[in-house]
Amino acid sequence: MKVTINESIRTVTFRADTGEELVFHADRASAETNAYATLHGWKQRIADKMAVGVDADTGRRIPDAEKLAIVQPLVAHYESGSPEWELRVSGGAASLLVRALVQIGLMSDTPENRAKVRGWDARTRTAVEMRPDVKAAMDAMRAEVTRDINTDDLISTLG
Repeated sequence: MKVTINESIRTVTFRADTGEELVFHADRASAETNAYATLHGWKQRIADKMAVGVDADTGRRIPDAEKLAIVQPLVAHYESGSPEWELRVSGGAASLLVRALVQIGLMSDTPENRAKVRGWDARTRTAVEMRPDVKAAMDAMRAEVTRDINTDDLISTLG
């Protein structure tokens, strides 16, 4: 089944492999049903992003609290008012700082704000990173992506 969304005319088209189509016109539904459908869509979108049962590298079951942490930046992104469907933050130390600032609600995720943070010199970024709330958020993000690395083994090879 192929499903396509046409935002301009607010339709969802379902196309069977036989070529038969069913078109849903959102504007024909009641305001109440559309409001509920919006919430259902948000629930599904965010739940889909949490649909990770086990860590692919370790086989460890991912606890619900970690799943919440995984989607928190996405929720903050949507609540910032950004028109972007996907959360896109990339590029080094400044991007980690941007993600932390968005996650803890100190910054809206906008291209202008991302550019401002990336434009800060290293000393300024370090000062902001030292704020206890920002540092905690960045430390949690770093811990998440490095939890499977045995640092004792690495350091023991340095002699």
